[in-house]
Amino acid sequence: MSIKVSGCPDSYRDIGTTPDESDYNITNLKYHRRWLKFKNTNMKNIFLVLWLLLAGLTENAMAQVTMTAVDSESKIAFKIRNLGFNVSGSFKGLNGTLVFDPANPLSVKANMSVEANTINTGIGARDKHLRKEEYFGVDAYKKISFVSTGTVNASKAGTYILSGDLTIKKTTKRVSIPFTVQKKGNGFLFEGSFEINRRDFDVGGSSLTLSDDLTVNLSVLVK
Repeated sequence: MSIKVSGCPDSYRDIGTTPDESDYNITNLKYHRRWLKFKNTNMKNIFLVLWLLLAGLTENAMAQVTMTAVDSESKIAFKIRNLGFNVSGSFKGLNGTLVFDPANPLSVKANMSVEANTINTGIGARDKHLRKEEYFGVDAYKKISFVSTGTVNASKAGTYILSGDLTIKKTTKRVSIPFTVQKKGNGFLFEGSFEINRRDFDVGGSSLTLSDDLTVNLSVLVK
């Protein structure tokens, strides 16, 4: 790419081409000096822009922190109606990381999973049934995972919406999770809830006694 300098003879308007010293005369020397001044000024501007860009990237990287989910102090729970009654359950084995700037919750990036075979509704026989292929198929699908794709502000102050891909069994669907975050000890507590349709993930088959919709409640501590 070449850059044109107005007011220069055609032979020197392309600043990417240095004039031949053998052709110098007073007029050409004047324009050559103008070309050098133009070139030096623009190089300084380019270096300044690069320095500011690198400084901004470095500051942003230093502000973001990578934290690990604490399974023992977190809770991944769900609630669904069966035969007209509410049934609650939970999963354990929470594992994964969350990257964010504590001063900017919109920077959140999450990659987490739970162990499907840890499902617990308080009744052993029911839990065993839920581990079968018709429901969570834990022998073939070991984990339920979530990978975030972005975060935006919610309408309520102090609440944000984390979007991402939820994978249950062999199906991945985009979900949105309204959440809040607060400092807790030497970590941060993220809390939120969202709804999904179990049929979207091939859980529970065509059961007529089990509600299609269920609510997932999250309380995740990261350190």
